[in-house]
Amino acid sequence: IAELAARVPTAANAAYYARIVREKAVLRSLASVATEIASGAYDAQTDADDFVDQAEHKIFQISERRIRPSFHTMPELTRETRLAPLLELVLRKAAGLLGAVSGAVYLWDDAGQCLAPQVWLGCGDWMRDLRIHLGESITGVVAARRQGMVVHDYRRSPYAHPRFAELTAIIATLAEPLLCGDRLVGVIGVNHETAERAFTAWDRETLSLFAGHAAVAIENARLYDTAVRRGSQMEALVTAARSVTSGLDLQGILERILAEAARISGAPHVKVLILDRPAGVLRVGALQGSSMPPGFALPLGVGSSGIVAQTGEPLYQADAQQDPRSIFAAGDREIGIVTYLGLPIKRGAEV
Repeated sequence: IAELAARVPTAANAAYYARIVREKAVLRSLASVATEIASGAYDAQTDADDFVDQAEHKIFQISERRIRPSFHTMPELTRETRLAPLLELVLRKAAGLLGAVSGAVYLWDDAGQCLAPQVWLGCGDWMRDLRIHLGESITGVVAARRQGMVVHDYRRSPYAHPRFAELTAIIATLAEPLLCGDRLVGVIGVNHETAERAFTAWDRETLSLFAGHAAVAIENARLYDTAVRRGSQMEALVTAARSVTSGLDLQGILERILAEAARISGAPHVKVLILDRPAGVLRVGALQGSSMPPGFALPLGVGSSGIVAQTGEPLYQADAQQDPRSIFAAGDREIGIVTYLGLPIKRGAEV
């Protein structure tokens, strides 16, 4: 009974069976056209070049019918301008096109020089912390080569990733780079988890075409997101400027600068320091969640903020807890501060 149930087609595998039917139809069409071309070659009444053109046109019609499904998704991709829902749509459509049961979309992190999974299907939350570098597993190799790749017998392949081999049942995987021109946007990968299923040349061609559409849609969504974010920032800056300039009391102005800075940046730890030029120190004007003592006087050139005041240039620290320029590293660790951004308040060239 168990064997009989395994052999009976079910609705759960409808996409896979539909793909088999479509592929067999393509092969029948190709066989029919090949027979027609072979027969016509013996009885050709036209010029050889014209006959070759006609034969190529017939083959192209079959190829066009194969790749058309990927184009049907294009309008839906271009209509979605929000990045997160778009990435979910991209993965869902790719898996549906190829009858895959699992997969993921990775975006290239230029700062970290790695691929970070953004959405995934059929995998656990362990994906959230996964990072893949160029040349690592099939995903990293595809990114490095800028070329798609199929791996069957995944579990014994040198391109298998240890985490996927340990935590998934992947048997075969297909990955394509997401490219905008020559620039790497990310990688999309889909998987089969039963030995009866394998990716074909048709699958790779389909995913390659789809990946091209997806990369353009992702870039457009990123540009839209950037434009919206910049618009929000400009609105916040205008509001902050009006708020700050509406009062004359110094302490009140400092508190407003602090509040607006916290609102614009979304940071819970903010401080505003005032330069006491005759004494050569920075004094606390207003504090929110900072590890700096309220009455502390910071000499110019000392510590992160002292360097900002001395140079008049912004300073960013990705790991303030370990940065030797930070003199409050112990306090930062205690209250959970990780990154630091210091910006000079200037009038002309003067801090």
